[in-house]
Amino acid sequence: MLFGWEKRRDKEFFVIFFFFFPVGTARVSARRVCVVSAKFCKNFGKFVYKQHLRNPHDRSHRFTRVFIARPRRRFPVGVLVFARSRENPPQPWILSPHADASHISPAAMVALDVEAVSRMSPGRFFRDHASAVNALDFHHTEDALVTTGDDDAIHLYNTNTGVKTKTLYSKKYGCSNVCFTHSAAAVIYSSRSKGAGGKAIDDHAVRYHSLHDNTYLRYFKGHTDAVTSIAMSATNDNFLTASADLTVRLWDLRTPKCCAAIPQCPAIPYVAYDSQGEVFAVTEGDGAIKLYGTGSYSKGAFAQFDAFHDRNGNYLFNPNEPPPAVSCVKFSPSGERMLVVSGNFITILNAFNGEHIMRIRVPGSGEQQHAVTPMEASFSPDGEFVVSGGADSRIHVWSANTGFAVSQWRARHAGLPTCVKWAPNMMLVASGCTEGGTALWCSEKHRD
Repeated sequence: MLFGWEKRRDKEFFVIFFFFFPVGTARVSARRVCVVSAKFCKNFGKFVYKQHLRNPHDRSHRFTRVFIARPRRRFPVGVLVFARSRENPPQPWILSPHADASHISPAAMVALDVEAVSRMSPGRFFRDHASAVNALDFHHTEDALVTTGDDDAIHLYNTNTGVKTKTLYSKKYGCSNVCFTHSAAAVIYSSRSKGAGGKAIDDHAVRYHSLHDNTYLRYFKGHTDAVTSIAMSATNDNFLTASADLTVRLWDLRTPKCCAAIPQCPAIPYVAYDSQGEVFAVTEGDGAIKLYGTGSYSKGAFAQFDAFHDRNGNYLFNPNEPPPAVSCVKFSPSGERMLVVSGNFITILNAFNGEHIMRIRVPGSGEQQHAVTPMEASFSPDGEFVVSGGADSRIHVWSANTGFAVSQWRARHAGLPTCVKWAPNMMLVASGCTEGGTALWCSEKHRD
């Protein structure tokens, strides 16, 4: 179901589209509107339409973007619904996990606000990895989380029930930078720099792994050094890889041949797709961020920003030390912002003009600008918050609008939480630490 107000030639139209699909339907449109059941969709649509007919001049219920997912009944993560008022700023909402889909009412919704984010705590904690967790990823539509570790293990979890469902291994080459494909039964990941027994490896292929029957579907060979990041397109079977061989390559899951390459990066690059799959970003060691169009990358970058200098051209780091390496780049879900993690700093930029919005220092890092272990940061599904691990082993949250610290969650990891991701359509955060622990965080505000 997709509904909202559309403006055409200075006139606004209230639009409701009903999509009747079976349970588990994946992404419907470019806006990633996720519909799970026809019954839920129909009742929710009736509620909104009745509110409009009751008072058509009241704009408080005019929705412009909606994410709907299955109500969680065993593991309390809830359903996210984003609402926007024409007079008021965007306000995210979350549906209670225990609400009845056949009786949708405003009372069943609570705002995704500072209180909800501040009261996050571990709903589940796993110690399945024998060494550091080096990557984790949520599937965009299914209840699935995958993690990889330095122990060469791949663990799959059900985020609905909060239990581990499968364990696989990649002993010969290791595994890192894991990423779901559009299927929840398949992932792609890179090899680690050292394989079994600590031996250096010369095969830096990206592996397309079926989790269903534990087989390799395809190998993507071309990089001559370790792969540093992988980004999957949200709209098709293309994905990007960046490597320590200073190249970025574009691939298609359907063929093992490289589709295109961006050679001669000045430093180790990192890559990211936007949520629409129309633009991808490539970072460079001097702080430059280049944006490419997915359909026009052969023409070169259409924009270039600088993450190491502010809007006045002032250098943001100690000039007497080499600049810290970039370890993470991401777009916000709306595509309006970008975050870049470099050393102990998180820089948030305007994705359209490159203007610096704010700069955040990772807590617990002191005055050091170089991180001992690279950290990961992530936007919340509405783009209003930024979550990241700190050098104090805690998870910290900041406002993406002001940069002020919103909360530091009370529980802490045994090691440094280097991997942190917010689920794309749920009130759920996953974090993995250097001691092998993985935590699933949910808000105490929505628990019984």
